[in-house]
Amino acid sequence: MISPCDPAILSSNPQFKALHQQLTTAILNPDGSTRAHAADPSRRAVQADLKKYLARAVKARILTRIVAQVAAGDGNGGLDDE
Repeated sequence: MISPCDPAILSSNPQFKALHQQLTTAILNPDGSTRAHAADPSRRAVQADLKKYLARAVKARILTRIVAQVAAGDGNGGLDDE
């Protein structure tokens, strides 16, 4: 749930008031979840890009850990002695 904002804050900060009103009426549901529809093509494109970059980041992290383990001598990196 989005907590109510103090009216004094809204009256003293007109830009924040506009932002708060936009968030609470057009962007977010009363429970704080997004109003964006999952079937929206632009949202699908962003989700696909996010998935691609997440996979790339996970691969890089795995590679970094393996290189660090081999460099530190903490095992043989999963390789057999043969």
